Amino acid sequence: MAEPRIGSRAARVGIPLAMLALLATLLLSVFGSDLGPPRSSGGSGYSTSALGHLAFLNLLRGAGTPVELSRANSGWKASDGGGLLLAEPLPAIQRRGIDADDRERATFRSELGWAPTILVLPKRTGLPNPANPRFLAETSLVPIGKVIEVLQVLDEQVPWEVSRARSSLPLQGWRGELDLVPEVDALQLIGPHDRLRPLLAHDGKVLVGVLDSREHGPITLLSDPDLIAHHGIGDGENLAIALAAVQRTLPLGSTLTVDEEFHGLGADTGFWYRALRFPGVLIAIQCALVTLLVVWASLGRERPRAPEPVGLEAGSIRLVESTAELLRFGRHGGAALQKYLRLSVESACADLHGPPHGTLEERLRWLDENERESARPGRVERILPIAEAVGRVPARASEDQVRELAQRLDLWRREMKNGARAHEPR
Repeated sequence: MAEPRIGSRAARVGIPLAMLALLATLLLSVFGSDLGPPRSSGGSGYSTSALGHLAFLNLLRGAGTPVELSRANSGWKASDGGGLLLAEPLPAIQRRGIDADDRERATFRSELGWAPTILVLPKRTGLPNPANPRFLAETSLVPIGKVIEVLQVLDEQVPWEVSRARSSLPLQGWRGELDLVPEVDALQLIGPHDRLRPLLAHDGKVLVGVLDSREHGPITLLSDPDLIAHHGIGDGENLAIALAAVQRTLPLGSTLTVDEEFHGLGADTGFWYRALRFPGVLIAIQCALVTLLVVWASLGRERPRAPEPVGLEAGSIRLVESTAELLRFGRHGGAALQKYLRLSVESACADLHGPPHGTLEERLRWLDENERESARPGRVERILPIAEAVGRVPARASEDQVRELAQRLDLWRREMKNGARAHEPR
């Protein structure tokens, strides 16, 4: 005969624990987030380099705008009453190679139209410092043709113009609703466009404007990312221009979702990706170990088969149990209860020196008179109500009726012999 290798209680705990570990792995793979920010030296919201946007996002938070950095499905996340910021998406396309261009453009296009969007065009790229990958060893300007490719994702029908100033622009040439003046080296501007409404422009060339896109709805364009980069955010009124562009686009009190997937920081939320990497691998290992333990415990081990008893065992306990089983099987509880009443009355009369002979009714009357004369405090019940209840029980009474009256008789008998409150535990 096989017996479990561990007790049933341990198995009842182990099996739910294994299921919880598996469920935790599944939830972590779908909804979990990475521990700590990813390393980045480019123009991303995680980067602390000269091209990074971390300071700008922190300033937005300080100004009361909730900011969420997103590494997947950014447009869908922003669709719940928020806004979307796509900052310098071109470097990701350029870094991932020509073969990925079409896929990246399709992904870029899919993020538009979910929520009010701010698009910051790319301008600079850089190589990480080998000694410290969080900083840059050198920077360079992105070709203007690559910037135009980003604009063509928004509207392919009209040719776009992008220019970079070789020197500082005259202050008197700035016009627009923002009424601010930037201070940027090699300022990047967008040429006039039929559906581009300028918010801040210089001689018709736009720095901040709203594009009325037929396919994706209104999109706020910020042509120069130096306004939000670490190396330029503190110059002139650059920060004020960037903050004003965000505040005019974002609904009041809503969250700004900042997409980081186009910076090469997209997060793969697949099950096996999460389950086989830290910290999900810890839960996966725990799940595997507990599952193996439960399986090993359920296999059991062999032990010598115990001989089965033959016939009835000797002893009064076995005889009582057998009699009780026969009475329960035959449904003779009422008759057994009548017998128990007579035995209890005879025992009480013997203990109290009552009449040794006589009918059951005569002895019940004597016991009732004795109970009234003694009038002991704490008495739970008297014999006559119990006897009347026993007399009303049918011969084939239910087990619950028989058990209840038997317990009342037992309590009364012990009180008659040992005094009131004899039923209370010591």
